[in-house]
Amino acid sequence: MIQILQQFSDWLVSVIVFLFGREGDCRVFSHFHMYCPGCGGTRALIALARFDIIRSLQYNPFILVLIIYNLIFFYQLFTKKQIVKNSTAFIIIGLWILYSIIRNIFLVYFGIDWLS
Repeated sequence: MIQILQQFSDWLVSVIVFLFGREGDCRVFSHFHMYCPGCGGTRALIALARFDIIRSLQYNPFILVLIIYNLIFFYQLFTKKQIVKNSTAFIIIGLWILYSIIRNIFLVYFGIDWLS
């Protein structure tokens, strides 16, 4: 069973890299030396595919939040039951932007690189 999960994990990592590019290949960071809101997202997805939730949260915690929110959204869409209010999406986006600003303040002013 563990071997099957490992093979599935390796396949999923290959698909993620094929769709989103190599790890650490962010155009915003390479030009501006600042994180975009999605920086670390590919690494977070790969860590999730390898069932390493802690590392995924270290790379970009909002990837897991967005996956959970989308699962809830599609559940609501197909069952017509409202679990989460529509304003929740705006709150998540606002927190994601705030997280990106704080992460860049640490990078620019204190030299703390969260992804390295």
